[in-house]
Amino acid sequence: MKWLEGLDRPFGALVLAANALASFWIFGRFLFAAPIDGTTELVAMSVIAVLYLQIPHTLRSGRMTRSDAFLTRIVESRPPVGHALHILFDVAGAVL
Repeated sequence: MKWLEGLDRPFGALVLAANALASFWIFGRFLFAAPIDGTTELVAMSVIAVLYLQIPHTLRSGRMTRSDAFLTRIVESRPPVGHALHILFDVAGAVL
């Protein structure tokens, strides 16, 4: 899949930009000297936004928490099924 290698660099830049935006979003709130109207709602929405902005970087760097006990057993006993599940999980991560 040589064509996928060409997408690695732009995708990596997009992932890093999303991660930087999420980090700025977290620390940007300290730039305001006074409370903002609707702070509770902004914080609630920010938690969700930051989470989804940083998930691609977490997946790409291999730091997503998951249990491999089940998947490892399937790969060992039925390699085609196990590899298909790996692909399914990778596609789900890409969609996120």
